[in-house]
Amino acid sequence: AELIKGVEHFFKLCKKNKIKVYIISHKTQFANYDTTRTNLRTAAFDWMERNKFFKEEVFSLSRKNVHFESSRAEKIRRIGQLGCTHFIDDLEETFIESSFPQEIEKILYDPHDEHLYLHAVRVFRTWEDINEYFFNSRK
Repeated sequence: AELIKGVEHFFKLCKKNKIKVYIISHKTQFANYDTTRTNLRTAAFDWMERNKFFKEEVFSLSRKNVHFESSRAEKIRRIGQLGCTHFIDDLEETFIESSFPQEIEKILYDPHDEHLYLHAVRVFRTWEDINEYFFNSRK
């Protein structure tokens, strides 16, 4: 997988503005049909490591701020537990769940403009647009 254009700039802007960032993902530990039993969570951490997510001078993300949950319900529960004020996701299903906290601003990253109309969800096609929305900055 390749890093999406604008994501690194987003993390740098968060760091510059002292905004705490979490990655909260609904990722099972093992795929159902993978006979090699590859640990998907370990693979995701390895990918983040290779892409410098944990390097202070790049993304500056703390490993303890990365959470993999086994179900969408657990993911939503974690979002609430961490006190998130905004949540960016590429899956509209997350925001459709009735348990998603209403007070959290919902942001859908939808590069192909394939979303349904979702009430109270901001939709962006690029991370540059997300950066513009949060920080009035494009790169």
